[in-house]
Amino acid sequence: MPPRVKVLIAAWGDVYIDAFSQLALPSLMASGNLPALSKATNLSVSILTSHQDQAKFESKPAFNALKSICPVSFIDIDDLVGSSIYGITLTLAYMRGIAAEGENMVNVNFVFFNSDFILAQNSLLSLRNLILAGSSVVMAPSFRAI
Repeated sequence: MPPRVKVLIAAWGDVYIDAFSQLALPSLMASGNLPALSKATNLSVSILTSHQDQAKFESKPAFNALKSICPVSFIDIDDLVGSSIYGITLTLAYMRGIAAEGENMVNVNFVFFNSDFILAQNSLLSLRNLILAGSSVVMAPSFRAI
């Protein structure tokens, strides 16, 4: 049975949803990223967002392409959105995504993805190879650019 991989994407509000749809999602959809990861794993994506923002995702054409690659679900974080400290909201949202797996969380490879991340081609292909090789933790810092 292929390993389970769950990509947790945190995004709420128009600015972050637009950034995700226009920049981050196309990078995820590059052939060496989510498509490559989906071919060798049991891949799913959970979007951590407010309930009202779910329709905004579903209205984006690129979102349909994502749904064609793997199952996509939403996890409501309405009670977390609105904190003045973005990092705390982000951390608690990711925790909610992990906890949604229940006791099975220890058998899932989680990928944490912010709405404004842009991946290079083959980033997730490299990750897939590490997962298949049995790596239990892979840390990949991100660079900030304007």
